[in-house]
Amino acid sequence: MDKLQTYYRAVRKYREIVAKDPSCRSLVNALEKAGGKNAIEIVRMKCDISEDWIAEIEKQLPHVEKAVRAERQFIRREGEVVPIEKAKRPSRDSFQHLARHSNLLTREPEPGGDVIPDGIFIVEKESDYKVYENRFLYTLLCYMRDFIAVRLNKIIELGNIYRAKADINKKLLSDGRDITFSMSLSEDSKLDFYMMTDDETAKKIERIRGAQFTVAALLDTPLMQAVSTAPLVRPPVTRTNVLKTNVDFKAALALYEYLTAYEGDGFTVRELRRTLDPLPAAAAGDFAETAALALFLTYEHGNDLTARLEAGYAAEEEAEKAKARAELAKRVAQLRRRIKESGGSADEYMLALEEYNRTLESDSAALARVKEEMGTLRTENDRLSAKLADSDARAERAESDYRAQLTETARVRADGQKALTDLKSSLIAECDGKIAETRRAAAEQVNAAAKREGEIKSAYDALIEQKRVLSARVRALLHERGADTDEETLTEKENFDELEREYLAFYDLFDKQWKKTKIRIRKDVLRNRGKNDKQ
Repeated sequence: MDKLQTYYRAVRKYREIVAKDPSCRSLVNALEKAGGKNAIEIVRMKCDISEDWIAEIEKQLPHVEKAVRAERQFIRREGEVVPIEKAKRPSRDSFQHLARHSNLLTREPEPGGDVIPDGIFIVEKESDYKVYENRFLYTLLCYMRDFIAVRLNKIIELGNIYRAKADINKKLLSDGRDITFSMSLSEDSKLDFYMMTDDETAKKIERIRGAQFTVAALLDTPLMQAVSTAPLVRPPVTRTNVLKTNVDFKAALALYEYLTAYEGDGFTVRELRRTLDPLPAAAAGDFAETAALALFLTYEHGNDLTARLEAGYAAEEEAEKAKARAELAKRVAQLRRRIKESGGSADEYMLALEEYNRTLESDSAALARVKEEMGTLRTENDRLSAKLADSDARAERAESDYRAQLTETARVRADGQKALTDLKSSLIAECDGKIAETRRAAAEQVNAAAKREGEIKSAYDALIEQKRVLSARVRALLHERGADTDEETLTEKENFDELEREYLAFYDLFDKQWKKTKIRIRKDVLRNRGKNDKQ
């Protein structure tokens, strides 16, 4: 817009100046009325973007974002029997497995010691983010990214086309001048200003780019980066319970079905054609002024009149300044005379006098600078004249060297282009490798964090179980000694549920200890029986 405004302002000033000169105005009027072909043809492509697919993406995209932020995961439980020396965190599953596999109890316990098995079943819990629902989200985001990109690129490519053609032919025979002016102009542009600034189209493009940015940001999240290594979901999509019941995942599925079923381009392109033949009066006048300007420029440069015209322009400018100074001096004299005659205030006179003095000072300083510059230019001219002959000889030698270097430059440019291409390819390959490595490292960090979370959870569960056992023992001792706390509070649901959990934990401990006790009893019985046999 700034460029158009600059050109328009310059044209307005040109019209104002030409209109003041009768001879110039007469020539422009004659050219405007001259016969010939005067036509302009404009073709502009108007892109009408459909609202439906943009609105649907904007409606469902927040749900997709919430689904991604949820970071659904699946906890894998994998166990194996390991030597007791390598066991780290036995769980309830470990003791239940040991109770069912007495073959692991082969060691004789030390007197007063506990029974130590040879091995124990250990369960490892691992978090897996590559569940089906997350893979579906990644597939949806990839499809949406391509869906938007294809349409946005086409909208920008087809909607910004502008073509113009102008044919102007003028023939004038007047005042001894035989003038023929012919202009043929064509322009083919893919950067139509009015398309890019059209309110409705620009707003829709901005909405599309907003959705495109959101999709790219979601694909760049750690969850989606981790899921990207898993295979994409192939249609038809399996409707899992999560996809059917979760609000956000239901919306994501609806968006996927909408986009995959969408058959249109999402936009239509109209060709707007305008032809001016003949030109309207205003346009005909503008092109007549253009013809007059072209005649002047041809005459100026063809006759080498630039320096002469510049001197005339400078003289006119100086004459205008001198006229302004004279008028100011006249005004100062009038004010001085009026003050003497009327005895009025001298404020206006002082202001005018100060303005006049500033003008004189400016002119004096400018004159001094001009004289100084003229002296410097004379000295410089003498020096340059002395070097001119030497410069001519050097120019001839430089031209010869230049021609010799052209071939070498072409060869060096070709070698450099090849080296640049090779370097670009190697850098792209290196960057791709680093990006892949970074993604793998990020995925490993996510998995490690999830694993550590599982370990902490298992330790926490073990502590809770231990706490409940101890609490049960304390309650049993208090009950045995008749020091029970308020029993009515234990009948409340929350307290009773906790009491039940303590009971189960204590029962589990009792069961384990009873098994150990049975083994010790069996050994004691066998030992006593041996003593009796000897007696």
